[in-house]
Amino acid sequence: MEALTGTAKTGTTDGGTLTDPIEVAQDRDVRQSQVVSWGIGCFTKEQMDSIPQRGLRFGEEAIELLQSIDMSEDDVHFIVSYVFNRKKGTPFQELGGSCVTLLALAAALGYSLEQAEIHEITRVLSKPKEFFAKRNAEKNAAGLIATDLKGTK
Repeated sequence: MEALTGTAKTGTTDGGTLTDPIEVAQDRDVRQSQVVSWGIGCFTKEQMDSIPQRGLRFGEEAIELLQSIDMSEDDVHFIVSYVFNRKKGTPFQELGGSCVTLLALAAALGYSLEQAEIHEITRVLSKPKEFFAKRNAEKNAAGLIATDLKGTK
C-alpha cells in the first residue's frame, strides 16, 4: 500500500499541534477503509453501518462547514426547504454531486480537498479512540443519534 505521510500542524480543535507522522493511504478507497475501521473502533460497527446515522453526521459536518464560511442559519434553513421541495435523488448520484461541489468549494477557498482530507484523517488517527468515543456518546446523549430522530428507520 502506498501511503502519504500526513502531519497535522494546524487546525486542531483543541489547539494542539500534531507532530508524529501518521501513515495515511494514498488511494482514496484504502483511506475510506481506514476511516471505516477507525470509526468501528470509536463508534461501534452498528453506528458505522447505519445509513441514517452516517447521514446525520454528514449533515452535521456539512452545516459546520457552511457555518465556517459565514453562511447564516436562515440561509441553511432556506437550502433545506428548497431541497426537500424537489424530487429525491439517488444516493450514488448525490454522493458524486456532493464530492464535485466540495471540490469546487475547496478550490474557491484556495484549498486542496485531498490535503484537507488527509490532514483530517491524520488528526483523528493521532488521537486515542476513547476521545472520539466520548464525543460520540455526548452527541448521542444530546439527540444526534438516528434512532432518536423522527422518521428514521
